[in-house]
Amino acid sequence: MKKNTGIRKVVSVLACLTLTMSAMVSAFGLEVAPTVADEKRDITSLTFGGCRTEAAEDGEINRYVYLDMNYTDESIDKQAVKDGITVTFSDNDSITSWEWDNTELLSSATCTRDPVTKVTTVKYAYTLILLIKQNTNSDFTVNVQTENGITANQKYLVSEDMEATPATNDTNTEEEVFPEPLIKGDVDGNGRITANDSLMITRHNVKLITLTDQKLLAADVNNDSKVDSKDAIAVLRYTIGYDAQIK
Repeated sequence: MKKNTGIRKVVSVLACLTLTMSAMVSAFGLEVAPTVADEKRDITSLTFGGCRTEAAEDGEINRYVYLDMNYTDESIDKQAVKDGITVTFSDNDSITSWEWDNTELLSSATCTRDPVTKVTTVKYAYTLILLIKQNTNSDFTVNVQTENGITANQKYLVSEDMEATPATNDTNTEEEVFPEPLIKGDVDGNGRITANDSLMITRHNVKLITLTDQKLLAADVNNDSKVDSKDAIAVLRYTIGYDAQIK
């Protein structure tokens, strides 16, 4: 009889724990850790950057194309997503092969806080490099798609000296709207100076992105007619309160 009583107590405790966990999930929005398949759905976009060109020893041309994988969950399985990306090329027979370059590049996080709702959002980006071999110096278009349907494409225009540049400055283009007058330090043009503006300056300096003339004006916060790491540091110091203002 005592044994049955003990079993009933254990069952009762387990039931209480189950109900407590259910209540916490409902009250605080707790979620069970996603599986790898679920994590892939946290990819928000793929964004093309610049292209670095080198002459290969076999007479071909090596194109190193930068691709940002943008996502919302830091624990996402980046390798699984990378393995599931399909790469194709449009209207061009000069591409002989491609592979993922093993160089590890900038992995970044941008944190923003809504001034009204006080909700903090973190967005992550991880840069991949496509090593493309080309046997003739001609324009080419790269198309990529993840297993769950996120796509991006970018046409690169090739000059006589073999350099390849994006046909547009941003693959996922939206019309740029800057507040008037121009706010120094507000590189992304959203009306605020945040860590993302410092990140954009840094990415421009390492040639991952190319800033437009308007953005370059906003990025030159120390007014020395050039955009470099000093500007990125100045913007970052401003965002964390070390400097009272940016001139």
